[in-house]
Amino acid sequence: MNDLKLSPEQLAFMLKNHETIEHAIIDSKKGNHQLLDDFMASTEFQTLLSAIGWDDAYDRYQEMPQYDSTLARQYHEQLKADIVSGKVQIPTGKPHTSKDYIGQDDDISLDTLVKLTKDKVT
Repeated sequence: MNDLKLSPEQLAFMLKNHETIEHAIIDSKKGNHQLLDDFMASTEFQTLLSAIGWDDAYDRYQEMPQYDSTLARQYHEQLKADIVSGKVQIPTGKPHTSKDYIGQDDDISLDTLVKLTKDKVT
């Protein structure tokens, strides 16, 4: 097996938790890391993915042909709209949990989100 791919068991776990994962990423960008922290603390995550860590696990998941980015794009579009409208204020600084960095392979970077927020306020 290629070391940069998820095993069938790892992939099945990520697919089973797809909605939770995508929701946790958006929550983390808003400054609420609890959902992602709880997900990473789960017994199943610890058993299957703790050796490679969150960032690598998510990167590998996104590279798998079974990954569907539709929900991630929808969540990010809503987040952008909420930021521009002032409904959501995002924290400044690196998006992270106390354990792992959250990858930024999204349509919009946190720096851009912060700039949009600052531009809206000023």
